[in-house]
Amino acid sequence: MASKESQQHTMAVEPREPGEIQGSLADRIGPVGEFVQGSSSSRSRKRKRGDRDHEEDVVKEPLLTPWIASLGVTEYESKEQRLHDEIMAYVHYIQPTPQEVEVRKIVSARVEEVAVRRFRDARVHTYGSVTTNLSLPHGDVDLVIGTRHVETLDEKKRTLFQLRDRLRNDGIATATQVNARARVPVLSFVSTPESGSINIDVTINCTDGVKAIDIIIDHLKRMPALRPLILVLKGLLLQHNFHSAASSGLSSYALTCMTISFIQLNPMNRPKDYFDDPVQTESLGHLLMDFLNYYGSEFPYATSYISVNTASIKSKESKGWDAINVPERLCIECLINPENDIGKPTGKIKAIRALFRDSLSALQSATLEATQSNILGIILGVPQETIDYREHVRRIVDQGLVYQLRSGRSWSKRGSSHILAGGYPIHTAYSHYAPQASKRPRYERD
Repeated sequence: MASKESQQHTMAVEPREPGEIQGSLADRIGPVGEFVQGSSSSRSRKRKRGDRDHEEDVVKEPLLTPWIASLGVTEYESKEQRLHDEIMAYVHYIQPTPQEVEVRKIVSARVEEVAVRRFRDARVHTYGSVTTNLSLPHGDVDLVIGTRHVETLDEKKRTLFQLRDRLRNDGIATATQVNARARVPVLSFVSTPESGSINIDVTINCTDGVKAIDIIIDHLKRMPALRPLILVLKGLLLQHNFHSAASSGLSSYALTCMTISFIQLNPMNRPKDYFDDPVQTESLGHLLMDFLNYYGSEFPYATSYISVNTASIKSKESKGWDAINVPERLCIECLINPENDIGKPTGKIKAIRALFRDSLSALQSATLEATQSNILGIILGVPQETIDYREHVRRIVDQGLVYQLRSGRSWSKRGSSHILAGGYPIHTAYSHYAPQASKRPRYERD
Protein backbone atom coordinates (compact mmCIF):
# COMPACT_ATOMS: atom_id res chain seq x y z
CA MET A 1 0.00 0.00 0.00
CA ALA A 2 1.29 3.49 -0.80
CA SER A 3 2.29 5.60 2.20
CA LYS A 4 1.49 9.25 2.69
CA GLU A 5 1.90 11.53 5.69
CA SER A 6 1.37 9.65 8.94
CA GLN A 7 0.17 10.44 12.41
CA GLN A 8 0.67 8.80 15.78
CA HIS A 9 -2.54 8.47 17.73
CA THR A 10 -3.29 8.18 21.40
CA MET A 11 -6.48 7.01 22.98
CA ALA A 12 -7.73 7.70 26.45
CA VAL A 13 -9.01 4.80 28.52
CA GLU A 14 -11.42 5.31 31.36
CA PRO A 15 -10.76 3.67 34.76
CA ARG A 16 -12.28 0.25 35.25
CA GLU A 17 -12.44 -2.51 37.77
CA PRO A 18 -10.27 -5.51 36.79
CA GLY A 19 -12.20 -8.74 36.72
CA GLU A 20 -15.43 -6.97 35.87
CA ILE A 21 -16.63 -5.49 32.59
CA GLN A 22 -18.97 -2.56 33.06
CA GLY A 23 -20.65 -0.79 30.18
CA SER A 24 -19.64 -1.10 26.55
CA LEU A 25 -16.02 -0.99 25.46
CA ALA A 26 -16.76 2.04 23.33
CA ASP A 27 -18.19 3.83 26.37
CA ARG A 28 -15.12 3.06 28.45
CA ILE A 29 -12.72 4.27 25.75
CA GLY A 30 -14.82 7.24 24.69
CA PRO A 31 -16.55 8.13 21.44
CA VAL A 32 -15.28 6.16 18.47
CA GLY A 33 -12.53 8.12 16.78
CA GLU A 34 -11.74 10.31 19.78
CA PHE A 35 -7.99 10.23 20.26
CA VAL A 36 -6.00 12.43 22.60
CA GLN A 37 -2.59 13.60 21.45
CA GLY A 38 0.30 13.35 23.86
CA SER A 39 0.93 11.04 26.77
CA SER A 40 0.42 10.91 30.48
CA SER A 41 2.89 10.18 33.22
CA SER A 42 0.19 8.84 35.48
CA ARG A 43 0.63 5.30 36.73
CA SER A 44 -1.74 2.61 37.94
CA ARG A 45 -2.91 2.95 41.54
CA LYS A 46 -4.11 -0.13 43.37
CA ARG A 47 -5.68 -0.89 46.70
CA LYS A 48 -3.57 -2.50 49.37
CA ARG A 49 -3.57 -6.28 49.38
CA GLY A 50 -5.26 -6.38 52.76
CA ASP A 51 -8.40 -4.72 51.43
CA ARG A 52 -10.20 -7.78 50.13
CA ASP A 53 -13.68 -6.36 50.32
CA HIS A 54 -13.25 -4.39 47.11
CA GLU A 55 -11.78 -4.93 43.70
CA GLU A 56 -8.55 -3.07 42.93
CA ASP A 57 -8.95 0.50 41.75
CA VAL A 58 -6.89 0.95 38.61
CA VAL A 59 -6.37 4.33 36.94
CA LYS A 60 -4.71 3.81 33.60
CA GLU A 61 -2.71 6.24 31.56
CA PRO A 62 -3.68 6.97 27.95
CA LEU A 63 -2.72 4.30 25.45
CA LEU A 64 -0.65 4.94 22.35
CA THR A 65 -0.70 3.32 18.91
CA PRO A 66 2.80 4.03 17.57
CA TRP A 67 2.56 1.37 14.86
CA ILE A 68 0.08 3.57 12.98
CA ALA A 69 2.95 5.84 11.92
CA SER A 70 4.37 3.06 9.73
CA LEU A 71 1.19 2.87 7.65
CA GLY A 72 0.63 6.47 6.68
CA VAL A 73 -2.70 7.51 5.17
CA THR A 74 -4.08 5.24 2.46
CA GLU A 75 -7.42 4.71 0.77
CA TYR A 76 -9.12 1.45 1.82
CA GLU A 77 -12.09 -0.43 0.44
CA SER A 78 -13.31 -1.49 3.89
CA LYS A 79 -12.47 -1.17 7.57
CA GLU A 80 -11.61 -4.87 7.65
CA GLN A 81 -8.93 -4.26 5.05
CA ARG A 82 -7.56 -1.38 7.09
CA LEU A 83 -7.76 -3.45 10.28
CA HIS A 84 -5.70 -6.16 8.59
CA ASP A 85 -2.92 -3.68 7.79
CA GLU A 86 -3.00 -2.31 11.32
CA ILE A 87 -2.69 -5.82 12.78
CA MET A 88 0.32 -6.45 10.55
CA ALA A 89 1.87 -3.14 11.65
CA TYR A 90 1.20 -3.93 15.33
CA VAL A 91 2.83 -7.37 15.01
CA HIS A 92 5.92 -5.83 13.41
CA TYR A 93 6.10 -3.16 16.11
CA ILE A 94 5.55 -5.42 19.11
CA GLN A 95 8.04 -8.15 18.14
CA PRO A 96 11.19 -8.29 20.29
CA THR A 97 14.02 -5.99 19.28
CA PRO A 98 17.58 -7.37 19.04
CA GLN A 99 18.31 -5.68 22.37
CA GLU A 100 15.29 -7.26 24.08
CA VAL A 101 16.31 -10.68 22.83
CA GLU A 102 19.84 -10.08 24.04
CA VAL A 103 19.00 -8.95 27.55
CA ARG A 104 16.62 -11.87 28.11
CA LYS A 105 19.32 -14.27 27.04
CA ILE A 106 21.92 -12.75 29.34
CA VAL A 107 19.66 -12.77 32.41
CA SER A 108 18.65 -16.37 31.70
CA ALA A 109 22.30 -17.35 31.45
CA ARG A 110 22.99 -15.66 34.79
CA VAL A 111 20.21 -17.71 36.39
CA GLU A 112 21.79 -20.85 34.97
CA GLU A 113 25.17 -19.81 36.34
CA VAL A 114 23.72 -19.50 39.84
CA ALA A 115 21.84 -22.81 39.50
CA VAL A 116 24.99 -24.63 38.43
CA ARG A 117 26.79 -23.40 41.54
CA ARG A 118 24.14 -25.17 43.56
CA PHE A 119 23.85 -28.32 41.46
CA ARG A 120 26.61 -29.28 39.07
CA ASP A 121 24.21 -31.06 36.72
CA ALA A 122 21.72 -28.18 36.56
CA ARG A 123 20.51 -26.97 33.18
CA VAL A 124 18.14 -24.07 32.63
CA HIS A 125 15.56 -24.61 29.90
CA THR A 126 13.54 -21.74 28.50
CA TYR A 127 9.92 -22.35 27.52
CA GLY A 128 6.76 -20.39 26.95
CA SER A 129 6.22 -17.35 24.75
CA VAL A 130 9.88 -16.37 24.53
CA THR A 131 10.82 -19.62 22.81
CA THR A 132 7.87 -19.53 20.41
CA ASN A 133 8.32 -15.85 19.52
CA LEU A 134 4.93 -14.96 20.97
CA SER A 135 6.14 -12.64 23.73
CA LEU A 136 5.20 -9.03 24.41
CA PRO A 137 7.77 -6.43 25.57
CA HIS A 138 6.83 -6.79 29.26
CA GLY A 139 6.17 -10.52 29.01
CA ASP A 140 7.52 -13.02 31.53
CA VAL A 141 10.48 -15.24 30.77
CA ASP A 142 9.67 -18.81 31.90
CA LEU A 143 12.62 -20.92 33.04
CA VAL A 144 12.74 -24.46 34.39
CA ILE A 145 15.80 -25.82 36.14
CA GLY A 146 16.45 -29.46 35.44
CA THR A 147 18.48 -31.40 38.00
CA ARG A 148 18.60 -34.98 39.29
CA HIS A 149 19.25 -33.77 42.83
CA VAL A 150 15.74 -32.41 43.49
CA GLU A 151 12.79 -34.79 43.53
CA THR A 152 10.23 -34.15 46.26
CA LEU A 153 7.92 -31.18 46.56
CA ASP A 154 9.65 -30.02 49.76
CA GLU A 155 13.03 -30.19 48.03
CA LYS A 156 11.72 -28.04 45.19
CA LYS A 157 10.43 -25.42 47.61
CA ARG A 158 13.69 -25.37 49.60
CA THR A 159 15.74 -25.09 46.40
CA LEU A 160 13.68 -22.14 45.14
CA PHE A 161 14.21 -20.25 48.41
CA GLN A 162 17.94 -20.92 48.18
CA LEU A 163 17.99 -19.78 44.57
CA ARG A 164 16.09 -16.62 45.53
CA ASP A 165 18.73 -15.71 48.13
CA ARG A 166 21.62 -16.30 45.78
CA LEU A 167 20.07 -14.31 42.94
CA ARG A 168 19.61 -11.43 45.38
CA ASN A 169 23.17 -11.70 46.65
CA ASP A 170 24.54 -11.72 43.11
CA GLY A 171 22.66 -8.52 42.28
CA ILE A 172 20.50 -10.21 39.64
CA ALA A 173 17.06 -10.19 41.27
CA THR A 174 14.77 -7.68 42.92
CA ALA A 175 11.12 -8.01 44.01
CA THR A 176 11.50 -11.73 44.63
CA GLN A 177 8.67 -14.03 45.69
CA VAL A 178 8.43 -17.79 46.13
CA ASN A 179 4.91 -19.14 45.78
CA ALA A 180 5.42 -22.35 47.74
CA ARG A 181 1.69 -23.09 48.05
CA ALA A 182 1.05 -23.35 44.32
CA ARG A 183 0.48 -26.75 42.75
CA VAL A 184 3.78 -26.10 40.98
CA PRO A 185 6.05 -24.07 43.29
CA VAL A 186 7.52 -21.08 41.46
CA LEU A 187 10.10 -18.39 42.11
CA SER A 188 9.11 -15.06 40.56
CA PHE A 189 11.44 -12.10 40.44
CA VAL A 190 12.26 -8.97 38.48
CA SER A 191 15.80 -8.57 37.26
CA THR A 192 17.61 -5.39 38.26
CA PRO A 193 17.21 -2.24 36.12
CA GLU A 194 20.77 -2.76 34.89
CA SER A 195 19.69 -6.13 33.53
CA GLY A 196 16.46 -4.99 31.91
CA SER A 197 13.85 -5.22 34.70
CA ILE A 198 12.63 -8.51 33.23
CA ASN A 199 9.92 -10.59 34.89
CA ILE A 200 11.23 -14.10 35.44
CA ASP A 201 9.39 -17.23 36.63
CA VAL A 202 11.50 -20.23 37.68
CA THR A 203 10.32 -23.77 38.42
CA ILE A 204 12.17 -27.02 39.15
CA ASN A 205 11.92 -30.15 36.97
CA CYS A 206 8.58 -29.21 35.36
CA THR A 207 9.00 -30.41 31.81
CA ASP A 208 5.53 -30.11 30.23
CA GLY A 209 6.19 -26.53 29.10
CA VAL A 210 9.45 -27.52 27.42
CA LYS A 211 7.82 -30.50 25.71
CA ALA A 212 5.05 -28.29 24.31
CA ILE A 213 7.48 -25.99 22.48
CA ASP A 214 7.92 -28.14 19.36
CA ILE A 215 4.18 -28.74 19.08
CA ILE A 216 3.38 -25.03 19.21
CA ILE A 217 6.19 -24.13 16.80
CA ASP A 218 4.87 -26.74 14.37
CA HIS A 219 1.40 -25.15 14.49
CA LEU A 220 2.94 -21.70 13.97
CA LYS A 221 4.71 -22.95 10.85
CA ARG A 222 1.55 -24.52 9.44
CA MET A 223 -0.81 -21.68 10.45
CA PRO A 224 0.39 -18.26 9.17
CA ALA A 225 -2.57 -16.52 10.84
CA LEU A 226 -1.79 -17.94 14.28
CA ARG A 227 1.00 -15.64 15.46
CA PRO A 228 -0.65 -12.30 14.49
CA LEU A 229 -3.91 -13.29 16.18
CA ILE A 230 -2.20 -14.44 19.37
CA LEU A 231 -0.12 -11.28 19.68
CA VAL A 232 -3.14 -9.00 19.27
CA LEU A 233 -5.20 -11.03 21.73
CA LYS A 234 -2.36 -11.15 24.27
CA GLY A 235 -2.10 -7.37 24.07
CA LEU A 236 -5.85 -7.01 24.59
CA LEU A 237 -5.85 -9.31 27.62
CA LEU A 238 -2.79 -7.60 29.11
CA GLN A 239 -4.44 -4.20 28.71
CA HIS A 240 -7.35 -5.39 30.86
CA ASN A 241 -5.32 -7.40 33.39
CA PHE A 242 -6.69 -10.73 32.17
CA HIS A 243 -3.36 -12.08 30.93
CA SER A 244 -2.21 -14.24 33.84
CA ALA A 245 -3.54 -17.52 35.20
CA ALA A 246 -2.01 -16.54 38.55
CA SER A 247 -4.72 -13.86 38.86
CA SER A 248 -7.48 -16.06 37.37
CA GLY A 249 -6.90 -14.69 33.88
CA LEU A 250 -6.11 -16.47 30.63
CA SER A 251 -2.57 -17.83 30.38
CA SER A 252 -0.54 -17.53 27.21
CA TYR A 253 -0.56 -21.33 26.87
CA ALA A 254 -4.36 -21.50 27.15
CA LEU A 255 -4.83 -18.61 24.71
CA THR A 256 -2.49 -20.29 22.23
CA CYS A 257 -4.53 -23.50 22.38
CA MET A 258 -7.78 -21.56 21.96
CA THR A 259 -6.42 -19.81 18.87
CA ILE A 260 -5.09 -23.02 17.33
CA SER A 261 -8.48 -24.66 17.89
CA PHE A 262 -10.25 -21.67 16.34
CA ILE A 263 -8.14 -22.04 13.18
CA GLN A 264 -8.61 -25.82 13.12
CA LEU A 265 -12.39 -25.57 13.34
CA ASN A 266 -12.98 -22.44 11.23
CA PRO A 267 -16.33 -21.95 13.02
CA MET A 268 -17.39 -19.04 10.81
CA ASN A 269 -16.71 -21.07 7.64
CA ARG A 270 -14.24 -18.64 6.12
CA PRO A 271 -12.43 -19.52 2.85
CA LYS A 272 -9.44 -21.77 3.48
CA ASP A 273 -6.99 -19.25 2.04
CA TYR A 274 -8.01 -16.77 4.75
CA PHE A 275 -6.00 -18.98 7.11
CA ASP A 276 -3.40 -20.35 4.70
CA ASP A 277 -2.41 -17.00 3.18
CA PRO A 278 -3.68 -14.17 5.40
CA VAL A 279 -1.26 -11.62 3.94
CA GLN A 280 -2.42 -12.10 0.35
CA THR A 281 -6.10 -12.31 1.29
CA GLU A 282 -5.84 -9.46 3.84
CA SER A 283 -7.96 -11.54 6.19
CA LEU A 284 -6.60 -10.83 9.67
CA GLY A 285 -9.27 -8.23 10.41
CA HIS A 286 -12.01 -10.71 9.59
CA LEU A 287 -10.32 -13.49 11.58
CA LEU A 288 -9.82 -11.32 14.68
CA MET A 289 -13.48 -10.37 14.70
CA ASP A 290 -14.47 -14.01 14.13
CA PHE A 291 -12.36 -15.09 17.12
CA LEU A 292 -13.95 -12.46 19.37
CA ASN A 293 -17.40 -13.57 18.24
CA TYR A 294 -16.70 -17.28 18.62
CA TYR A 295 -15.20 -17.20 22.11
CA GLY A 296 -17.32 -14.27 23.26
CA SER A 297 -20.70 -15.67 22.22
CA GLU A 298 -20.67 -18.91 20.24
CA PHE A 299 -18.39 -21.42 21.99
CA PRO A 300 -20.37 -23.99 24.07
CA TYR A 301 -18.57 -23.49 27.39
CA ALA A 302 -21.20 -25.39 29.39
CA THR A 303 -20.87 -28.66 27.50
CA SER A 304 -17.53 -28.78 25.67
CA TYR A 305 -13.77 -28.62 26.11
CA ILE A 306 -11.04 -27.78 23.61
CA SER A 307 -8.87 -30.60 22.25
CA VAL A 308 -6.13 -29.33 19.94
CA ASN A 309 -4.60 -32.79 19.63
CA THR A 310 -7.79 -34.14 18.02
CA ALA A 311 -8.65 -30.86 16.24
CA SER A 312 -12.09 -30.88 17.84
CA ILE A 313 -14.20 -29.87 20.79
CA LYS A 314 -15.43 -32.72 22.97
CA SER A 315 -17.97 -33.35 25.68
CA LYS A 316 -16.93 -32.26 29.17
CA GLU A 317 -18.90 -35.14 30.57
CA SER A 318 -16.73 -37.66 28.69
CA LYS A 319 -13.70 -36.24 30.50
CA GLY A 320 -15.35 -35.79 33.87
CA TRP A 321 -14.82 -32.04 33.58
CA ASP A 322 -18.47 -31.03 33.85
CA ALA A 323 -18.57 -29.04 37.10
CA ILE A 324 -22.04 -28.45 38.49
CA ASN A 325 -21.01 -25.44 40.54
CA VAL A 326 -19.24 -23.73 37.59
CA PRO A 327 -20.93 -25.14 34.48
CA GLU A 328 -19.50 -22.62 32.00
CA ARG A 329 -15.87 -22.69 33.06
CA LEU A 330 -13.23 -22.89 30.36
CA CYS A 331 -11.74 -26.35 29.82
CA ILE A 332 -8.72 -26.99 27.57
CA GLU A 333 -6.88 -30.27 27.18
CA CYS A 334 -3.11 -29.93 27.73
CA LEU A 335 -1.03 -30.64 24.63
CA ILE A 336 1.33 -32.90 26.60
CA ASN A 337 -0.78 -34.34 29.42
CA PRO A 338 -4.34 -34.84 28.13
CA GLU A 339 -5.65 -35.35 31.67
CA ASN A 340 -4.54 -31.84 32.64
CA ASP A 341 -7.07 -29.03 32.16
CA ILE A 342 -5.03 -25.90 31.45
CA GLY A 343 -8.18 -23.76 31.34
CA LYS A 344 -9.11 -24.52 34.94
CA PRO A 345 -7.21 -21.56 36.49
CA THR A 346 -9.16 -19.09 34.31
CA GLY A 347 -11.67 -18.05 36.96
CA LYS A 348 -12.44 -14.77 35.19
CA ILE A 349 -13.67 -16.38 31.98
CA LYS A 350 -17.05 -14.64 32.29
CA ALA A 351 -15.37 -11.23 32.31
CA ILE A 352 -13.00 -12.27 29.51
CA ARG A 353 -15.95 -13.32 27.36
CA ALA A 354 -17.57 -9.94 28.03
CA LEU A 355 -14.33 -8.24 26.96
CA PHE A 356 -14.36 -10.22 23.71
CA ARG A 357 -17.97 -9.27 23.04
CA ASP A 358 -17.39 -5.60 23.81
CA SER A 359 -14.26 -5.52 21.64
CA LEU A 360 -16.17 -7.05 18.75
CA SER A 361 -19.00 -4.56 19.19
CA ALA A 362 -16.55 -1.66 19.17
CA LEU A 363 -14.90 -2.91 15.97
CA GLN A 364 -18.24 -3.54 14.29
CA SER A 365 -19.46 -0.03 15.16
CA ALA A 366 -16.31 1.68 13.92
CA THR A 367 -16.06 3.41 10.56
CA LEU A 368 -12.98 4.50 8.66
CA GLU A 369 -14.01 8.14 8.81
CA ALA A 370 -14.88 8.26 12.52
CA THR A 371 -11.67 6.54 13.65
CA GLN A 372 -9.33 8.57 11.43
CA SER A 373 -8.11 5.22 10.10
CA ASN A 374 -7.13 3.79 13.48
CA ILE A 375 -9.43 0.80 13.78
CA LEU A 376 -7.31 -1.44 16.00
CA GLY A 377 -6.61 1.52 18.29
CA ILE A 378 -10.25 1.42 19.39
CA ILE A 379 -9.53 -1.70 21.43
CA LEU A 380 -5.73 -1.92 21.72
CA GLY A 381 -2.83 0.35 22.57
CA VAL A 382 0.37 0.46 24.61
CA PRO A 383 1.12 2.80 27.53
CA GLN A 384 4.01 5.26 27.47
CA GLU A 385 5.61 3.04 30.12
CA THR A 386 6.08 0.28 27.53
CA ILE A 387 7.73 2.66 25.07
CA ASP A 388 10.01 3.96 27.83
CA TYR A 389 10.86 0.41 28.90
CA ARG A 390 11.89 -0.58 25.39
CA GLU A 391 14.08 2.49 25.15
CA HIS A 392 15.67 1.60 28.51
CA VAL A 393 16.51 -1.91 27.27
CA ARG A 394 17.93 -0.53 24.03
CA ARG A 395 20.15 1.86 25.97
CA ILE A 396 21.58 -0.63 28.47
CA VAL A 397 22.48 -3.03 25.65
CA ASP A 398 23.81 -0.51 23.15
CA GLN A 399 25.88 1.23 25.85
CA GLY A 400 27.17 -2.08 27.20
CA LEU A 401 25.72 -1.56 30.68
CA VAL A 402 24.10 -4.99 30.74
CA TYR A 403 27.50 -6.65 30.33
CA GLN A 404 28.73 -5.09 33.57
CA LEU A 405 26.43 -7.14 35.79
CA ARG A 406 28.08 -8.01 39.09
CA SER A 407 29.30 -11.58 38.76
CA GLY A 408 32.19 -13.91 39.29
CA ARG A 409 32.65 -13.66 35.53
CA SER A 410 33.12 -10.87 33.08
CA TRP A 411 31.04 -10.81 29.91
CA SER A 412 32.19 -10.22 26.38
CA LYS A 413 30.77 -10.50 22.88
CA ARG A 414 31.88 -13.95 21.87
CA GLY A 415 30.13 -16.91 20.31
CA SER A 416 29.56 -19.86 22.60
CA SER A 417 27.21 -22.78 23.08
CA HIS A 418 27.39 -22.50 26.88
CA ILE A 419 24.32 -20.38 27.33
CA LEU A 420 21.33 -22.51 28.31
CA ALA A 421 23.06 -25.66 27.17
CA GLY A 422 20.83 -28.69 26.96
CA GLY A 423 17.60 -26.72 26.70
CA TYR A 424 15.83 -24.28 24.42
CA PRO A 425 18.02 -21.18 24.42
CA ILE A 426 16.83 -17.68 23.68
CA HIS A 427 18.31 -17.40 20.22
CA THR A 428 19.39 -14.20 18.55
CA ALA A 429 20.43 -13.70 14.96
CA TYR A 430 22.35 -10.55 15.82
CA SER A 431 25.17 -11.54 18.20
CA HIS A 432 26.22 -14.13 20.75
CA TYR A 433 27.45 -13.31 24.22
CA ALA A 434 29.06 -15.73 26.59
CA PRO A 435 31.03 -15.57 29.83
CA GLN A 436 34.79 -15.65 29.62
CA ALA A 437 36.38 -18.78 30.93
CA SER A 438 37.09 -18.72 34.66
CA LYS A 439 36.67 -21.00 37.61
CA ARG A 440 33.17 -21.07 39.03
CA PRO A 441 32.87 -20.14 42.70
CA ARG A 442 31.90 -23.26 44.60
CA TYR A 443 28.94 -23.38 46.95
CA GLU A 444 28.53 -26.05 49.55
CA ARG A 445 25.20 -27.82 49.33
CA ASP A 446 22.74 -26.83 52.01
